[in-house]
Amino acid sequence: MGMMRSLATVGGFTLMSRVLGFVRDMVISRYLGVGIQMDSWVVAFRFPNLFRRIFGEGAFNAAFVPLYSRKLEEEGADSADTFAARTVTLMAVILIVIAVLAFIFMEPLTRHVAARGFTGEKLALTVYLSRITTVYLIFVCLMAAFSGMLNSRRVFGPPAFAYVILNIVFLTGLFVVVPKIGHPEVVLSWSVVIAGVLQLGWVLLACRKRGIRIRPAVPKLDGDTKKLGILMLPGLASAGIQQINLLVGQSVASYQDSGPSYLYFSDRVNQLPLGLIGVAFGIVLLPEITRNLRAGKEKLAETSLAHGIEMSLLLSL
Repeated sequence: MGMMRSLATVGGFTLMSRVLGFVRDMVISRYLGVGIQMDSWVVAFRFPNLFRRIFGEGAFNAAFVPLYSRKLEEEGADSADTFAARTVTLMAVILIVIAVLAFIFMEPLTRHVAARGFTGEKLALTVYLSRITTVYLIFVCLMAAFSGMLNSRRVFGPPAFAYVILNIVFLTGLFVVVPKIGHPEVVLSWSVVIAGVLQLGWVLLACRKRGIRIRPAVPKLDGDTKKLGILMLPGLASAGIQQINLLVGQSVASYQDSGPSYLYFSDRVNQLPLGLIGVAFGIVLLPEITRNLRAGKEKLAETSLAHGIEMSLLLSL
């Protein structure tokens, strides 16, 4: 029943986020339609999302959650939080460096990688918007790390609701700010940054309420950090290949007028079952199975995995 309650919590908030996301995209299509502004916004929003899916929700959490859960189970909360503090500090430094480099080299990145078909006004607008949205990758990846800590302690509600916040900020910008100042593509880009700050603040508040105290610490390349890096490699490879495929598809589509826009809207339909079923089950099962394995309860871990696969197959069908 505990796993079912957790799945219902994550799935419920994910459903809320996806529904609001559909409403958001309907409003975006009203203001931007398909054209230069929409294409530029889609490419600009893709860049921080690429890092979120590779470093945040993907490879990092897949490696970090088992290690953090193990320390919670075997060494206690203080040891786990000390490890998390060093890891998050190192991650923040890496993310800031990536964001600064991306800001500086955004023009060649866009022209040669993200949208090879863009030229002139469309290229300039895309670079401008991308330099705004790049900041989001810092906040969203750190949010994913703190969400992993909460999930390891069987706290799923606040991290799941954090993605609802993103769409609430988008809709607020579209309904309140755009009618007053116009420039919806610029408002959307700044909404991404504001949402990132609020999302990170939300999960930090949830961590504080549950006794998780993470303060900046000097990063050390000790055994735990090296093990985290090694465990991340398969995730980086798998998530990276998937995101590179999406990036290549977007770059090819950029040679056609409104190509990125059409791909963006169609992908929203594909993302609905992925988020409701795949992401929800992964978030709940990973710390649960890790905890059972570390406690020597292999049969219980196998049972949890089997039930998760059966339920996800049933819901998918």
